[in-house]
Amino acid sequence: MRARIVPLVVRPDGAGTAGCTVVKVGGGLLARERGLAHACVAIAAAHAAGTPLVVIGGGGPFADAVRRADAEFHLGDHAAHWMAVTAMDQLAHWLAARLPASMLVFSPYQAGAALDSGLLPVMAPAAWLRNTDTLPHSWDVTSDSLAAYFAGAIDAARLVLLKPTAGTLTELTDAAFTATVPYGLAVEVADVARPDLTAVLIGSVAGRR
Repeated sequence: MRARIVPLVVRPDGAGTAGCTVVKVGGGLLARERGLAHACVAIAAAHAAGTPLVVIGGGGPFADAVRRADAEFHLGDHAAHWMAVTAMDQLAHWLAARLPASMLVFSPYQAGAALDSGLLPVMAPAAWLRNTDTLPHSWDVTSDSLAAYFAGAIDAARLVLLKPTAGTLTELTDAAFTATVPYGLAVEVADVARPDLTAVLIGSVAGRR
């Protein structure tokens, strides 16, 4: 399956990304093929049901490789940060290739245009973050915090973090997450193995807070 590459036009009457749900797909799911497949099915079903979703991926094994390189070669905070952000782009390409009716996007503007066109935007954040990032550059800031930062920037109503295991937000997110979540953003975490995962994404069933 190939991601959509189509011309987009932002409609004046379109809602864009305002009020959407950002779904952050944990990179750790790449180690659990069944879990990641279930996540893709649930995301596709929620999108088909008319739920405005914007998908963003974690870094997973690509970011883990950066961590190992940083530990061995002492890359420095800035280099390691941007290498890890680029790792998020890798999973974005993976997801866009597998989610039906999806489109790989590189900015909030493109994400809004994709939603207005009826497509499922999958955000590759590295280029956008280069111009907007105000977060600390350290391993305390992982893709969860970056997803919260992105959700605030696009005026999303909800952020749902899909994880390979059950737990609370405090247990499963990074040290900077709570301080990064913008005021008014509803945040939920969901074990990807939940049988009602589609309902969680639609919002008819709540994840853990």
